[in-house]
Amino acid sequence: MAEPAARLEYEVKAAFLFNFARFVEWPDVRGVGDRTFTIGILGSDPFGEILDRAVAGKKFNGQTIAVRRLREPKDATACRILFIGTSEDRRFLEIMETLRGAPVLTVTEMTTGKRGAVIRFFIEDRGVRFEVDLDAAARSGLKISSRLLSVARVLRDPVAGGR
Repeated sequence: MAEPAARLEYEVKAAFLFNFARFVEWPDVRGVGDRTFTIGILGSDPFGEILDRAVAGKKFNGQTIAVRRLREPKDATACRILFIGTSEDRRFLEIMETLRGAPVLTVTEMTTGKRGAVIRFFIEDRGVRFEVDLDAAARSGLKISSRLLSVARVLRDPVAGGR
């Protein structure tokens, strides 16, 4: 990631990942890891040290924020936020199935048109933008703040009544 434009893109995405937590309400789930708010990266890691530095020493709701690199989808259920790398394109459906009903905010930048992740980054007008899939959020038991939705492209399933 030597190219300055690519580095800047991932600095912006890292800041978004960390700040998404402020605009998401998770169901009350307690248990292992109560003192840690985990951001997981499954598959290729485009951030390198950028994300680690962005969250170093930071807390969310009294929990220390930690970044974990994961190899298997089953390891992601302990995360609050999961970034799914583009290398996981072929396992995307398996990952979504593994996380079905788990209160995990899934984020990706895959451009394959697959639905299922709650948030998807994309580039538009040379800037980082994101879309929020409200149906995917509901399936994960997550509530997304209207403040976040006001700056996102919002996806709804028209068959489900466009909730």
